[in-house]
Amino acid sequence: MDRNNQNSGVESEINGTANGEVECNTNVQSRNLFDLSDVPNTETSIDLNQMRVDSIPDLSRFNDLQANRLTKLEGLENLKELEQLHINDQGIEYLNGIENQVKLQVLDAAGNSISCLDNLEHLQELEDIWLNNNKISSWLEVDKLSKLKSLQTVYLEHNPIYNEGCANYRRKAILALPQIQQLDATICR
Repeated sequence: MDRNNQNSGVESEINGTANGEVECNTNVQSRNLFDLSDVPNTETSIDLNQMRVDSIPDLSRFNDLQANRLTKLEGLENLKELEQLHINDQGIEYLNGIENQVKLQVLDAAGNSISCLDNLEHLQELEDIWLNNNKISSWLEVDKLSKLKSLQTVYLEHNPIYNEGCANYRRKAILALPQIQQLDATICR
């Protein structure tokens, strides 16, 4: 294990795995994030969990940003190879800024303030989307996910559409999204 940048408020841990892969984890110790230049360029994930970060100037190198206070996604334009994006438990209202993420397979946007599902039609490789605990109140928004042919798992529970008609929620969701195999934590078939 190697630790770098401890004096700068950035701590990196690099571990070798049995199959020769390198696993990196970076913890940022300070909420004053104006410059991420101390984070090694080899990093693809940065652990900002529970730090209540308000903004990050350049997100282009990272894919795990959960449990902060981000209100919009910026700096992801150049991440054309991104396969997973975890942006849960933020203050995000719109899923803008992911237009170039055509290889995205997992999008975890649970626990935000999302009510509209525009700008997702290009995510044709998306398999899992977590939208539970948001503000989705219209089945017309859920219908937009039907265009995503690779979609297998959808989490929508604890949205207004779930709360107002819990008895019909599951049936409506499966009818709207016939391609899915799992709704919330339950297999559909």
